[in-house]
Amino acid sequence: MENKIIAFANMKGGVGKSSLCIALANYLTMAKIPVVVVDADLQQTIATLREDEKQEYQDTPEPWRILSLDTSYSNDKEKKNIIEGIKETLAKLKSVPATILIDCPGNASDDAIKYIYNAADVVVVPMDFTRITVNTTKTFAEMLQTMKAAKLMRANVYFQPNKYDERRKQLQRDEVKNMLKTFGYIGTRVNNRSDIERISTYTFPSKLRGFFRFPFEAMTEFIYGKKIIL
Repeated sequence: MENKIIAFANMKGGVGKSSLCIALANYLTMAKIPVVVVDADLQQTIATLREDEKQEYQDTPEPWRILSLDTSYSNDKEKKNIIEGIKETLAKLKSVPATILIDCPGNASDDAIKYIYNAADVVVVPMDFTRITVNTTKTFAEMLQTMKAAKLMRANVYFQPNKYDERRKQLQRDEVKNMLKTFGYIGTRVNNRSDIERISTYTFPSKLRGFFRFPFEAMTEFIYGKKIIL
């Protein structure tokens, strides 16, 4: 299995970054693709959810592995140790025959986090079409573009429209595409629905599989060069 490192990241919170990461891990696992999830977010949302679910699913093997990666520090000495830990972890992960999904923290400009972008093959940027999110996402994309121009990053950028709700005041897809087209590819939208908030690190019901089918077929074609179809 070819090694791929996929970073889920955006400076804007509340765009469903962790939920999308979990959903893709479940999707790839069902397609028999080995997955390791790295929870580098300060909130440790994915790692916490897995711990909470262990009692309920105590007789069920973990479908994919989770690693927690500490990215926080309060002084220069801690920063140096954190960066060394990140570099060491990423070096090991690059040799793993699996797809590595990294849930990144929102402090996107942090020097420590830039090492994750440097290692990534693709940066998936979840977003919605509200003006504030699109503007923040564009700022984030500009930062990634600057890193790429300086050869500090080689990853391609995939914008994943998420939590799409026609009832909300939001920009049209063509308008968003014109704002972001120079930075990366805009994928197939994921509509907003309540059961996504109850996503599990153990199960992936058929309803959710169908719901994510077209967005993830498009995303996997971008990542692997071919659609992964369940």
